[in-house]
Amino acid sequence: MWLIFQFFIMTIMSRNNFFHIVILFPFFLLSQSHDFQNWNNLEVDYKIQDNLSIYFDNSIRLAEESYFFSRYSSDFSIKRRHNKKISYSVGYRYIFHRNIKNDVIEKKNRYYGDFQFKNNLSSLIKYSFRTRFQSQFDVGEPLDEKNKIRQKVKFVYDLDKYNIDLFLSIEGFYILNSHFDKMRYAYGATKSLSSDVKININCMIEQYLEDAPNDVLIFVFRTKLSIGIN
Repeated sequence: MWLIFQFFIMTIMSRNNFFHIVILFPFFLLSQSHDFQNWNNLEVDYKIQDNLSIYFDNSIRLAEESYFFSRYSSDFSIKRRHNKKISYSVGYRYIFHRNIKNDVIEKKNRYYGDFQFKNNLSSLIKYSFRTRFQSQFDVGEPLDEKNKIRQKVKFVYDLDKYNIDLFLSIEGFYILNSHFDKMRYAYGATKSLSSDVKININCMIEQYLEDAPNDVLIFVFRTKLSIGIN
């Protein structure tokens, strides 16, 4: 994994190699997947102060080749920017999860806290590290909680001329005192439609490392509409 990460960083720093990844990565994801899912988000960002914002996010997920309504979630978070490089946030998510096996609706609570560091690799390429601690449990069963640490690395290529950011990211999930749960590999673009509205379109591979057959990968097509309110 570390060798892959080193290769990823060295490759991303080359402009030509970056565009090669941008073009080829989606085809690699789709060819390796065993299920196709669709996740859609609507986010509203309200800026309280220059360095303090609150976020409301609603999400719908479709699984089983995007024909099965599998999840709806509503999320609220508060984010504070310490400076240009460091920020942190706390949030809560209420989840309605529809079990594919028995069609039962499971309600879950999730609390989380984030720490993020971002910086520039060059005038066009930025990178960020995000560490998240989250605790999740079924409604009515607070003792049956599952605690995770999530580590995400993201690279962004700025196409300022077109108001587009291209990005690649890797994220690992670790269940505390247990095992590595899964990995996510994503590629996409964010387009500014106006000063307050952005749309994000990306594709992602989710690879489960435990409790699933080997080499089972899930391909996810994701969209997100973000609206800023000042």
